[in-house]
Amino acid sequence: MKILNYQKRSARVILVLAFFLFGFAAIAPAVKAAEAATFLIDSSYDIRGRASITATSRVTGLNAYYFVDDFYWDSKNFQEQNDLIANITALANEFDNVIYPKMHEFYGEEWTPGIDGDKKIYILLTDIKNDASKGSYGGYFSTTNEYSKNLLDEYKQNQLEILEKEKKADLAAGKSIDFYAQKENEIRSIFTNEKELLYLNINFADKPNIKSFLAHEFQHMINWHQKAKIFNTNEEIWLNEALSEYAPTALGYDNIYKDSALESTVNNFNRNPSDSLTEWKNTNQDYSTVNIFMQFLVGRYGTGILRSITTTPKIGIAAVNDALQKIDPQASFSNVFSDWVVANYFNGQTIQNKKYGYANPNLNYENLHISATSSFMLYSNNMAKSSIAKSEENIKDWSGKWYQFISSPILSAPNQTLKISINANAGDSYFQAPYVIENIGGALTLNNFELRGNQNGNIYIDNFGTAVKSVTLMPISMRKISAFEGEQIPVKLFYTGSLILPNQPAIKSISPKTSALGNRTLVTIAGDNFAEGSIVRFGGVLATEINLIDSKTIIAKAPPFYKSGEVDVEIISPDLTVATAPKSFTYLAQTEDGSLIRADGDYKVYVVKGKYKRWIQTEKIFGFYNFRWSDIITITPETRDYYITSMLARADNDYKVYEIGSDGKKRHLSMSSAGFEASGRKWETIFIINDLEKNSYKTGAAIMK
Repeated sequence: MKILNYQKRSARVILVLAFFLFGFAAIAPAVKAAEAATFLIDSSYDIRGRASITATSRVTGLNAYYFVDDFYWDSKNFQEQNDLIANITALANEFDNVIYPKMHEFYGEEWTPGIDGDKKIYILLTDIKNDASKGSYGGYFSTTNEYSKNLLDEYKQNQLEILEKEKKADLAAGKSIDFYAQKENEIRSIFTNEKELLYLNINFADKPNIKSFLAHEFQHMINWHQKAKIFNTNEEIWLNEALSEYAPTALGYDNIYKDSALESTVNNFNRNPSDSLTEWKNTNQDYSTVNIFMQFLVGRYGTGILRSITTTPKIGIAAVNDALQKIDPQASFSNVFSDWVVANYFNGQTIQNKKYGYANPNLNYENLHISATSSFMLYSNNMAKSSIAKSEENIKDWSGKWYQFISSPILSAPNQTLKISINANAGDSYFQAPYVIENIGGALTLNNFELRGNQNGNIYIDNFGTAVKSVTLMPISMRKISAFEGEQIPVKLFYTGSLILPNQPAIKSISPKTSALGNRTLVTIAGDNFAEGSIVRFGGVLATEINLIDSKTIIAKAPPFYKSGEVDVEIISPDLTVATAPKSFTYLAQTEDGSLIRADGDYKVYVVKGKYKRWIQTEKIFGFYNFRWSDIITITPETRDYYITSMLARADNDYKVYEIGSDGKKRHLSMSSAGFEASGRKWETIFIINDLEKNSYKTGAAIMK
């Protein structure tokens, strides 16, 4: 069932208004039974398209007034009105005794006494329409009701003046101005009732899920107070909705699974489990996805994480990370999301002594597990069937995909190796790719693979078809970590699964993976079935000093190269069989001493000297050298790692050498020149710093050896 939140439409209003509003609350008189009032409502959700209605207070609870749409009330006979009062009274008792105290415990508090100076909130039961494509709306919450009319009028006037200037500029430039009329109407239609107010669909008053709808919308009211009112920020929509979607479960309304809203959510999720968690299109699928993720998160870390998320000034992924750090310093959103993707496929099955599943017993394997996005059967005899699986996928950030490679039960040769090649074609891409190996006996082993930038990577699985039955790859794009408004742009991922047959050479790893253009770097290549007399090529250029250690290891010197970039590494056996690792080795352009570098996805900025780098720890130190942010060169993590980190420094015209710690302290290397060399330290690793930087560090204990 669709539960709609009005937060999205009013988010832009909050950003401007929350900064100015400090809560000058009026003193509101108590509401009496059968007292009528006029309420402004959202016409797009009203069954009759009304912008305002009259409603009468029919029930008053300890913590809320319950107003009923007069038009709806008058359309009912005496018995139906009595039944409605009984249902609202039951809802009021549930709110006072369960929803109100429990939501405070789990999520925090709403603004009280609020904009109207009344500790009680208003709950307006009105006739909300259905959406043919999305289902029934259970209710909504409009943040604009939390602002005064004067402030809102001032804001609207300001926005209309800005809009008029934009319209004149577009008109002068010959651009279309047709859409400005709609924009103007949207601004003029922003309203406030100057009350803490929730809207509920009165058509559900006699249904059990009315309690869930109320809890859902009440979380939005609490969330607005915790984020917008206190911290002057707005929670990202996906996480705000995730918190609201979990509220019925937290309150125990989903304990009976059969025919529950949670059962409907699970069934919906099973049908489309690859929906992005963070992209919000306001569809039923979006609500299902955020709900199921929250079931996993809270199931693992407990309900305490809910309040930690709502009471931090951070939002979105950063808010979840902040909450996780309070529980487990080793936990992170990316790791939890990765585990969630694994759990959705192997729900409840044991993997390396860890349980990848849901704590809620209703969310067991029978009820919740998804099928592979794609499955490939690989045969060793490619004359009979395909031995290569290829695919190209568009993957959105924070979505799950499951690709299964299955060994054919027939035509299997012994000692085969499955090679899975992965390539992302976007320079800013970042993938984590957990993969699970299922042995013939059913045992599961979880591994993880990481891919950054415009890179290739290979995974090798030995004994495929004999000891190993299948491999399931789950690539997750983690490129974007905030600002998820609007439709997200996917990243393209290419992957190939192929069989390496016995005696066929294969490259499995290369170390190091980088070399400066003019260098002859000694490279160790690990793999299988290397033969005496093999040759090695980097980007088509022959390597020198090739040394076959054994059938699994070759050491060779990479040749100097004529341009920077990624190249293929090849090993060609005497029988002309070839093992290729595409774009697996990078030639680096020489960086001038004193250059500033920062790896893509890393906040640390370094200054380089030769093959060494030194971390500029703070913005203050950055300013000591009149560096400019525009001077920073963004590089790949592999290029960053080519440079060796040095923590040694001395001030110009000062003989004392210090080790600069990440704790912001300098420690004098109190030793002779001979002792310095005997310790294994090198003179070329010492960076020259100015007195301003040297004096900015606190002094730590001297280093004697």
